[in-house]
Amino acid sequence: TTTLDPVLPLSVLSTNPRGAASMDGAAFWISGQDASFGTQYAISGGSTATGLATPANSRVVGIFNNQVYTSSGSGSPNNGIHRIGVGLPTAATSNTLVIDTFTPTGVAASPYDFWFADAVTCYVADDTASRGLRKFTYNGTAWVFAYNVNVEAGYTGLTGVKNASGQNVLYALNSGASNNGIYAITDTGASSSRTLIRASGANFAYRGICLSPFAANTAPIAVDQSVSTDE
Repeated sequence: TTTLDPVLPLSVLSTNPRGAASMDGAAFWISGQDASFGTQYAISGGSTATGLATPANSRVVGIFNNQVYTSSGSGSPNNGIHRIGVGLPTAATSNTLVIDTFTPTGVAASPYDFWFADAVTCYVADDTASRGLRKFTYNGTAWVFAYNVNVEAGYTGLTGVKNASGQNVLYALNSGASNNGIYAITDTGASSSRTLIRASGANFAYRGICLSPFAANTAPIAVDQSVSTDE
């Protein structure tokens, strides 16, 4: 028998926590829905959390290159991927919308998880039928939309790796009624094909995906870890 003890009791957080990211399991950046702060900071075993920044409706939080980011689906001008402060903030700060997922305009957007393949490539999971898995690239000034990697309704979770050929391989969760499961997609360009790894089965739905932080038979290493929950 195994007993699970929460590292953060729900009473520490404001309403509706949705996801968390950590570098070491001791400090956490938390996404959620709150009247004032969408992203919060707390330490393991702590009794309080610190509100960091808007937008108040934050879905998924992640860390890339020691920088905290969150996604928000609360509509223009907040719909997209936000940089929270500078680095790994622990006190109230500002946010900057760095990836506007409304582009191209005229189509609804609903961003959830995201994966930075490198400093100039970011993928965003969108559960809108006309968007799906989307690729954005940094041109030195701004992040711009490149193309839809795979267009299906229901994408919410996302992570990835680079394969031996240098291609980006995405592992994505789809919670659509007929597509519920984990998929692998190698980015070969617009409308890349996907392979079902595991279906969730009837009456079940996956809600988060990440790569294991430990290599086999090695000591633990500090890595970014994030999980996300649907709204």
